[in-house]
Amino acid sequence: MDRQLLPWLIQRYTQVLKATKSANKHWVSNLNSLRLAEAAFLKAELIQNHPQHPLQLLILGPTQAGKSTLVNLVLDNSAAGISALAGFTVHAQGFATNCDPESLQVIEDAFSPMQRVAAKDVNPTSLDQFVLEEVLVGERALIDKGVVWDSPDFDSIEALGYRHAVLHSAAMSDVIILAVSKDKYADKSVWDMMALLAPLAKPMLVCINKLDQQNEQTVVGSFQDRHVQQTGEQAPEIVVIPFISQIEDTASQLPIPDTTLNKLSTSVKDLTTQLDRSQFVAGAEKLLEKHWQSWVKPIEQETLARKEWDAAISEALDNAAAFYQKTYLDDPSKNDTFNRALAELLTLLEIPGLASTLSKTRDAVTWPARKLLGFGKKKLGNSKEYNAIDFEKEVLMQARLQLQNELQSHALLQQQEQPENAVFWSAASQALNANKPALETEYEHAIDSYQQEFAPRIDDAAKQLYSQLEQQPALLNSLRAARATAEAASVVLAVKSGGLAPADLIVAPAMLSVTTLLTESVLGKYMDKVKKELRLEQQKMVRSQLFDTIAANHLKDASSELNDERLWGVSALKAVTSV
Repeated sequence: MDRQLLPWLIQRYTQVLKATKSANKHWVSNLNSLRLAEAAFLKAELIQNHPQHPLQLLILGPTQAGKSTLVNLVLDNSAAGISALAGFTVHAQGFATNCDPESLQVIEDAFSPMQRVAAKDVNPTSLDQFVLEEVLVGERALIDKGVVWDSPDFDSIEALGYRHAVLHSAAMSDVIILAVSKDKYADKSVWDMMALLAPLAKPMLVCINKLDQQNEQTVVGSFQDRHVQQTGEQAPEIVVIPFISQIEDTASQLPIPDTTLNKLSTSVKDLTTQLDRSQFVAGAEKLLEKHWQSWVKPIEQETLARKEWDAAISEALDNAAAFYQKTYLDDPSKNDTFNRALAELLTLLEIPGLASTLSKTRDAVTWPARKLLGFGKKKLGNSKEYNAIDFEKEVLMQARLQLQNELQSHALLQQQEQPENAVFWSAASQALNANKPALETEYEHAIDSYQQEFAPRIDDAAKQLYSQLEQQPALLNSLRAARATAEAASVVLAVKSGGLAPADLIVAPAMLSVTTLLTESVLGKYMDKVKKELRLEQQKMVRSQLFDTIAANHLKDASSELNDERLWGVSALKAVTSV
């Protein structure tokens, strides 16, 4: 649990909630607790750096609970505006008494990045503002020195917009007076707020406002029982303020019984004199511990989805490589690489009468063989176009298509099976589609490059076979004799076929003679060894250059830069944690 991540988490929750355009209640709750935690640690720093900063007393409550009235009671002043409109107070408003400018500057800094403005300059639409001004208090003020904060309603329709001010004020407070009315004390929003603040262990006083005497015992008892049920602890002290039909502009004119004012005064003074700010540091840590798993759960879910996606990519690459091996390398009707080596071997078997013809064609034996076959047909006097097939390239292109289809199917399936990560899988699917043309183009070019790079290895294989034949003079002469008895046209066709039409090589008399003699000779095992080496080298080069480089890089680059503001941004989190 790293509290340094709180700003990043707040930024991501804010961005995701904005991008999703839906108020996910769980995420909104997480954002509220994150903001409270961030402010709680700012309070801890304030205590450490300025242990004697002025007392912060917060009046907190839902709509129409009489918060502003309580502020005026505490100050014995009419500083706080009173209105019958819900959400009338939309900014945190601090009323300071007997505080020097330096101490107020300390408080102002603690509210950063919110901006301090004068009450007359408050912009109702700029919710990042707060008021902190000196006021004169009356003779019956309940505090001698400090700041009394009037906070916005936390349950009105617009509360999501200015909840930050409420939470920041709550975290910065030393003492909280929770104001509720007989109509609001049982609201879920009240108990949710109390549960949210509970880990901070702020000294609290509950004022149940607008309560008729005949309902007092019932309402107070109900509140106390609910508190025990919700928290397992006894309720804070409760002060009942009776219903007042006429509310004047000043607290001194409110017809509140002296007994009520005295009780309220005594309770506030008890809380302030017994204040122990050192507990707030532990409270911030407790809040962090309580909510951490909930905060990071969507990030962890996205992290798991990304890991699963990476695993799916690796598996799809393995499957593509396996498809290439099974469909081409292990299929003798398509894998003509060794036949090309044998065809090249024929040109090395110099025979009088044929050597000059073969030497002219030998330079044309290059990769790919599509051109070679056409050249061979031309030499045979057949100008008709021969639609030769590059089996290897065809299989490799099919492997690439299979790879993309497999991943696309996986992403679409996971959208249904993992609704909590539907945004991620949708973004992954879109990234696949967007990347498809670029991958297809580069992949095809990479096939041509690989085939050209591998061509010399085929020549080397032919030279290896010829070198071994030179050590077996009798076998070499037999091979030359087999060639001499074959028709020259068939030999040329066998050389020129180059593997794109394997059947042509198989039926050519010269090829039949050569392969039969080699297979049945003492070089049979050596020929198998060369054939196996060629296949393994092809498999290794294709896997490395096509699948693990071109395809893998395209897919992983696309998945690491998914373009959707609804994503939590795990890569950004990694960057933050590495700082």
